[in-house]
Amino acid sequence: RRVHGEKAEVIEKMQTVARNEGRKIDATPLALYNYFIERVKANLHLVLSMSPIGDAFRNRLRMFPSLINCCTIDWFQAWPEDALERVANKFLEEVDLEDDVRLASVVMCKHFHESVRSLSEKYYDILRRPNYVTPT
Repeated sequence: RRVHGEKAEVIEKMQTVARNEGRKIDATPLALYNYFIERVKANLHLVLSMSPIGDAFRNRLRMFPSLINCCTIDWFQAWPEDALERVANKFLEEVDLEDDVRLASVVMCKHFHESVRSLSEKYYDILRRPNYVTPT
């Protein structure tokens, strides 16, 4: 079975890479291609940037659950207060509440988010393990 095109080029280059790294790998196309895949898995990092506001982000996460399960989510900045309010209001819009209770609930949601974010910073300072907080 012959290997064609770009795959053949990758396999040929992997022979040189393996030799330069002192790796003892069979010179078969399958072994060299598997070595290439191993290196890709170890070294490939992707950065996706999406706005967390609105339905598009939520729908994307539902369509591709591995964005949550298999990725590290890093919010680069703290959420502004008005964004936290909008998220809380969105989640509470269909809940039957009196206006004063709804307002107090939004304040409480913001407090919960901010207190978890603050505790996550302390957690990182002590254990050097990040905990990412999202208001969704």
